Amino acid sequence: MYLLVSFVILILGAFSFSDWPGTLLLVATQLVLLIGFIRERHVTSVGAFVFMSFLFFGMRPLYIVGNNDTNLIIGLFGADASADARHVALTWAASGLWVFVLGCAAQRMQGNWKIGQLQFASYSQTRQLDVLSLPPSGYLVALLLQGIALTAMIFLSKSGLGIYGSSLGAYAYDFPMILQGVQLFGIVVFVERWVRERSMGAVALMGVSFILLALTSWFAHDVTLFRGAYITPLMAAGFALLFRYKGRVGYLWLILPLIVLLPIFRILGETRGLENKDFAYEMGVKAGKLVNPVSYWNFFDSGGDMNIYDTFVAADQYKPAFHPYILSWLYAPAHVIPRKIWPSKPERGVLQDLTYLNGYPYCPGIMGFFLGDGGHLWMLGSMFILGFILSWMDMKVLRMKPGYFKICIYAILTVNALYLTRFFLWQYTWQVLYFLLPCWFLARYIVKYKGSFRNRQLGQPGGIQKIG
Repeated sequence: MYLLVSFVILILGAFSFSDWPGTLLLVATQLVLLIGFIRERHVTSVGAFVFMSFLFFGMRPLYIVGNNDTNLIIGLFGADASADARHVALTWAASGLWVFVLGCAAQRMQGNWKIGQLQFASYSQTRQLDVLSLPPSGYLVALLLQGIALTAMIFLSKSGLGIYGSSLGAYAYDFPMILQGVQLFGIVVFVERWVRERSMGAVALMGVSFILLALTSWFAHDVTLFRGAYITPLMAAGFALLFRYKGRVGYLWLILPLIVLLPIFRILGETRGLENKDFAYEMGVKAGKLVNPVSYWNFFDSGGDMNIYDTFVAADQYKPAFHPYILSWLYAPAHVIPRKIWPSKPERGVLQDLTYLNGYPYCPGIMGFFLGDGGHLWMLGSMFILGFILSWMDMKVLRMKPGYFKICIYAILTVNALYLTRFFLWQYTWQVLYFLLPCWFLARYIVKYKGSFRNRQLGQPGGIQKIG
């Protein structure tokens, strides 16, 4: 139903070239798609992707029309910023998002899968989902691992080892995510204990676990310019807690915190190059902006992070000298190959012709990258496939047996879907894997440990009881 309604609005918007009416209709197309996911009352990675896309290709175009803020399109990219040019680009962007949701719908139909058919247990119903609690030594090991991850991040922070200057190149770029994966797993272990026991001891251990995560994120700010290294794990920890405690995680828990924290995200971007001591000072100086209602509207101006649409407008007008087509999809798994083995490996993983950026570090979003891969029809086809794949991953995760790993992977996929809107495919793929692998490895270890512990309690030989 939402696909049909949004399609009708999309067609009306596509043929309405007046600035305000056309923009409002194309933004409304995206809003209707978002509402369709909100009504499911459970956050998925597909829904998270749609929400973030709406901020980029919904709120930013509205700001441009309302404030005539075309500085980036004209000043940086030298592109046509007329109402007609922006309308054409927005039509393609709205169409790309619609096709993305169509891909999700096709996967759900093919897999006979509906969110409403899944069983989302409440706290009282899930107390015994993970029936084998760890012995005290197991929880001490979890805290020890978190402490080791924090120590490693402090070492990186204080040693002056620059992530971007490392000889490991792109492999080092996401290294902090490995440490954050260890932290997330520890969080999940103690959240699970708190849900089952609800004791003061469980609350205290969970609090210590969150403090270790927060400290790791704080020192990660000194290690990398990438905000995801310290924002992503904090958000993932929140979703892990909600998913384990509530079962069904409503979109209010995704949308409201992000909207409330928009001014903070902007300040994080403006201060990304500062050390922690200077960062803390700047946060104090700019604290007034955090409570100023105007900051929320100005968040979408050309001086902040909402420049995906502006860059997409430039990309839509540019005629690339070459098209990599499917090579961008194939490169995602191949990114792990070292340059010594693959001398012609693309620099920084860029396969598209990005000349229109004029050397500026801006991004047209995943849709813009698909556009550069092969043109408008290729972009639509790629968005359909992407929606299908993300929906398939959602289905697999939500149908997994209860356990530590299910909670971890749900949180990781949900949060990283927000970044996918502005990432290369390989960036998303490897950030997820870097974050996920420690959780998978530790979950496998815990499964064996718990099975052996139970058998020792029963006086039986050691074995593996898979419940994680």
